[in-house]
Amino acid sequence: MSRVAAQVLGSRPDMRCVFIVPHKNGLLHAAVQNAADMINRQGNEERALVKTENRYAVMKNCDLLIISSGTASLEAFLMRVPQIFVHRPSFIDYYVLKPFLSIDEYNLVNLMCGEKLVPTCIQRDTGMIAQFIRQHIVHDLFD
Repeated sequence: MSRVAAQVLGSRPDMRCVFIVPHKNGLLHAAVQNAADMINRQGNEERALVKTENRYAVMKNCDLLIISSGTASLEAFLMRVPQIFVHRPSFIDYYVLKPFLSIDEYNLVNLMCGEKLVPTCIQRDTGMIAQFIRQHIVHDLFD
């Protein structure tokens, strides 16, 4: 997601990114903080932040959420915050297991509601994920 964020922010200087990480301690937090620092070094201002506290308040104050968790997608839906759902499955999940799955939808909100309410991208290629997000940003924010 950090590579996707860097690509999207590179093409949209008017945007900022907030990574919501469940716990301040741990490898995930350190990796996300390093990614945010890298993004911020590319520009003259702090455009990428990492938040670990008050995640619902942070989510509620976003114009658009890029989500990769089914639970977070449901929470965003209940808060009525626009979202795009993306997931980058492992190599084995995408190329070995996916051909054997017979499901049409991967997003929890879309599954529960029985219709495509949340744009969804399941892809291994981060460039394609970034392109999908860029295509939906204007639509989801300004429609």
